[in-house]
Amino acid sequence: MEQLDFQYLVSLNPKLSKYYDEKLNKYDFQSNDAVILLTETLFITNLNLDVHISNDRLCPRYFNRLDYIYFIQELMEGSSLSPESKYFGLDIGTGQMAVYPLMAVKIISELTWILATDIDQISVNMALKNVQNNHLSEKILIELVDKDDNCFRAVNQKDTDDAVGFTMCNPPFYSSIWEMQSKRALKQANEDRETVVGTNQELIYSDGGELGFIQKLLKDSRTASKKILWFSSLAGNYHTVKTLVKEFDSDFNYGIYEFQSGLTKKATKRWIVYWSFQFLRPSISLFNSKVCAPPFRFIMNRKIDFAAAYTRIRDLPYLEISTDEDLSVFVKLPGNCWSRSYRRKRQQNSQKRTKLDGSCWFEVVFYQDQTLIYWKYGQKYQTFESFCGWLNNT
Repeated sequence: MEQLDFQYLVSLNPKLSKYYDEKLNKYDFQSNDAVILLTETLFITNLNLDVHISNDRLCPRYFNRLDYIYFIQELMEGSSLSPESKYFGLDIGTGQMAVYPLMAVKIISELTWILATDIDQISVNMALKNVQNNHLSEKILIELVDKDDNCFRAVNQKDTDDAVGFTMCNPPFYSSIWEMQSKRALKQANEDRETVVGTNQELIYSDGGELGFIQKLLKDSRTASKKILWFSSLAGNYHTVKTLVKEFDSDFNYGIYEFQSGLTKKATKRWIVYWSFQFLRPSISLFNSKVCAPPFRFIMNRKIDFAAAYTRIRDLPYLEISTDEDLSVFVKLPGNCWSRSYRRKRQQNSQKRTKLDGSCWFEVVFYQDQTLIYWKYGQKYQTFESFCGWLNNT
């Protein structure tokens, strides 16, 4: 996030001066009206989007939402879809201004269109107006859904040949009015905390708050496991992320991305939890959280001879292999072909040509004092673990 130039922003929108102390170079983030005005100004200045935000509903924080969109863009760029591929997305709980869809169609060039859903009719109506005012109705579809429905029913019911690249969500944070009021009381002592205004539907999910909502997303996502490449959700609580990670087994394809949309130590930390039922593993750059180590990276704290390891890998019945100047090897294999059990099965099934195991892709990077192995594609963690053990014996 870049430092905001409030003097410049005030010159663009003089109404901001009411909330800006030029001597202290300080903006009044405790005023909801001030936050709304700043957000509307940033949208028109940076994205050429003319948006209207009501002061009785949740006002999305510009940079927080922008960081999520940039994450989705990078996630999709590293996906199995070719650079020429087009896809659409799903925003669950789009809110009064369809913030994610508006940003997404402006920033992600490969995105053909995006479906946005919400359980509140008033929010849907307001989101529709913001989309129509910016002449984006052909790229953004807004739909009202039932709060008790499967979160992905709207996608499952769409009759389209377009690939569903991603889903995103900013779930309600609190589990009850009491929890919301008590936590807000604790924050009031901090003068720098922003004021947050929103409806109960936007802020409260009675069945477990943020954690419960993401757990529902995980459960519902299994019904769309073959149709959607990446599922994701924002999380604002460390406990939420820690709890979810403990529930994931070693084969589950997931990632945790941590970010702060601010320049000070007081800036709020957020996480993006994302997962897939397909076998392409995420880029290591998108798993930067200290909550847990990336399950698709193995570190050998010793140097392995590059030439010896490369020769050994080349002796395998690989599907594809390549190297680069940084002493790394990328290899696609038909299965755990380094194991005795694979060779036995291959002999037994040589006439049938049956698929013995799912394909697995690995990248091995050789450094001076350590060797790193990345699991790029595959179904079973045991296969990755076995390959690491096999190469460690080089």
